[in-house]
Amino acid sequence: MISTAAMMLLAQSNHFVLFFAALETLTIGLYILVSYFRENPLTLEAGLKYLISGALSSSLLLFGIVLLYGAAGNPAADAHAVDAFNFTQIERFLANNPGNFLASAGIVLILSGIAFKIAAFPFQIWVPDVYQGAPTPVTAFLAVSSKAAGFAVLLTLTQGVFAPYQSLVQTVIVAMAATTLIFGNIAALTQSNVKRLIGLSGVSHAGFLLLGVAAAPTVPLANGAIYFYLFAYLLASFAVFGVMTHLAPVNDANQELDHYRGLAKTNPFLAGVLTVGLGSLAGIPPLAGFMGKFFVFVAAFQAGLYWLLALAIVGVVISIYYYFGWIRAVYFDNPSAPQEAASEDRPETPRVTVGAGVVLGALALATIVLGFYQGPLGAWLVTR
Repeated sequence: MISTAAMMLLAQSNHFVLFFAALETLTIGLYILVSYFRENPLTLEAGLKYLISGALSSSLLLFGIVLLYGAAGNPAADAHAVDAFNFTQIERFLANNPGNFLASAGIVLILSGIAFKIAAFPFQIWVPDVYQGAPTPVTAFLAVSSKAAGFAVLLTLTQGVFAPYQSLVQTVIVAMAATTLIFGNIAALTQSNVKRLIGLSGVSHAGFLLLGVAAAPTVPLANGAIYFYLFAYLLASFAVFGVMTHLAPVNDANQELDHYRGLAKTNPFLAGVLTVGLGSLAGIPPLAGFMGKFFVFVAAFQAGLYWLLALAIVGVVISIYYYFGWIRAVYFDNPSAPQEAASEDRPETPRVTVGAGVVLGALALATIVLGFYQGPLGAWLVTR
């Protein structure tokens, strides 16, 4: 609850002191959640790696804020300087001082710190280990909420505070989007642990969203496309993680593709929910994930980002391979024998409670319906 409240403050902040305080409150809560299973070595390893990586990203972010504060608070540069932490004050300084070296360095460092939160290249190194070691519900919360808060802040900064330095910001965002798309999709190809797979595929989704951020300065559709994509990603991710929670073995970090062999025969409901979620993440029509990617691609096309759009389409093709490898195990591989399952710590397929079944069914249904009909939600998001 504290982390969620911090994310809400973070998304609404217009002052770097509040921004940094909310960000650190969020991060400290996540440190505790990731390390929750204290008896599990992989969980402790995940917590330690997340702590070290988070400290590095916070250092970069704080250094960038200090550089901006030093430049914008200099009376020689701006005689009207009052509060050089205020977003409006900094935006005015940047508009009046194009090409300032300290300001440019500060902007790059701040974008680098935010890249950690959204798991964008080259600050995604923590993702596979943290996603694997954290408890599955925490992994779901981290995967969705951290991205949503990070992109809300990124849009605020790139289209507001940093708008006078659009050429610099655009260069950084485009480079980050291209490398994130390439790394996330290629790295996910070789994964057999589904938590690591979903983590690295989440890196690629950050790349698709960065494609929308790159298009946003010139294309009004892009903002709505990003929000719609995040909402579709939320529905699909929670559906997938909900199934993963039901199938998690005693060692929560040990979730392999083999655990899902023949799931369609042992529990068709969980198999169906998982298929809808994975299909949406892959961008298969007519699911919500397809519409999210479609909106982002249209925005990128209108912005003239043709080579980046081509790279994103290649990324979609690659993602289909590893997502459908998971689906193939569910439908076409034979279930494990009971003795084999026991020897490999594979869980027996549990019964789904009524409450859990309603939630999972609602997530899958919403993913399907939103793919066919966006209605008022789509109209509101697209016009943002």
